[in-house]
Amino acid sequence: MSRHPLNNRVHLAKRIASGLFILHSADLVHKIVRPDNIVLLDRESRESGEERYPWRLGEPFRVGFNVARRADAASLMLRTEEWRRNIYLSPERQRLQHGDHFRAQHDLYSLGVVLLEISFWSSFQDSRSENLGSRVWKKERVQKTEPSAPEYKKVLRTPEELRDQYLLLATRYVPRLMGQKFADVIVSCLNGLKDKAGTSALEDLDGIVVGSAYLTHIIRKLEQISL
Repeated sequence: MSRHPLNNRVHLAKRIASGLFILHSADLVHKIVRPDNIVLLDRESRESGEERYPWRLGEPFRVGFNVARRADAASLMLRTEEWRRNIYLSPERQRLQHGDHFRAQHDLYSLGVVLLEISFWSSFQDSRSENLGSRVWKKERVQKTEPSAPEYKKVLRTPEELRDQYLLLATRYVPRLMGQKFADVIVSCLNGLKDKAGTSALEDLDGIVVGSAYLTHIIRKLEQISL
């Protein structure tokens, strides 16, 4: 399906971010923010003749709370080899050890990846998509056992390589698709709101980014976008 109008996609991004803000305000983290856990539902109060979903975007509702928990609870570190989930996880999240805390900014990183998909109206999970799907893979040379054996195999990029790819897309292509402000929001999500010195803009005394304040900054950036 072709991309929805720009104002509809920006509205969708605002609603998804606002929903995550409500969750973080309750001192909860979702842990698996990705398109699979966001459903769009049409409003019942549509006027007669008004376009309905999927021709017009519905309201987003978040699902998949089976691993959500309080932000101050220690992580159980239930690892997954499912690449369709891992591509939405930050490098820091994937390096956590048993007993470490899943922090709110890990949700924000995942939000940044989702906003990238909204920008291109495509999915990193779709291997047929040259814009996004091909970006998560790389070719790796293999030792040939037979002359006819392939010289390369396709492997998933490392978490750090994925973040570099996401930042490249956000800085080079998103400004032309969604505008510079939307691109800045994605970069803020992926970088953890770090300033030019590499320090976090919103930290408490323990050095932990405050989830609700963190996301408030993102929402303010989105609200500055007027169409």
